[in-house]
Amino acid sequence: MALALDKEGVLKLRIGDETVRIFYRRPEPSEVIDTLIKKMSDVDEKRGAHKILLANLDLGRACITGIGEGDLAVGGSELVTCPDRPAYRSDWKEVLEDACPLLLITLGQHLSTIPAFIEESALKKTSGTPEESLPAG
Repeated sequence: MALALDKEGVLKLRIGDETVRIFYRRPEPSEVIDTLIKKMSDVDEKRGAHKILLANLDLGRACITGIGEGDLAVGGSELVTCPDRPAYRSDWKEVLEDACPLLLITLGQHLSTIPAFIEESALKKTSGTPEESLPAG
């Protein structure tokens, strides 16, 4: 099965016994690069962590396109992110950021993490160069 690199995706987060579905668009390359630059470590460890969290929040806010219907309630009311629904809130991103910024931070982290794929054959010692031990293709 191929890795799907679709323009849109769904991140499912388990919070207690509940699952929240976060719909998002893939970030533009410039957004990913800007986020990774913001995440670069500082001399001051506390400031570095602050930059990373803000970068993830910014990217999550920029890329989120909705929340699964019925997945979140804010102030006792379902947070409706689909404009076709009667209880739709046009300020849903601001409400979400205020009520649960960790969801946006988690999405930003998910979208800006560099995946690592290491094939077992690449780890085997060979008498040749490291490139020769990589699978062909």
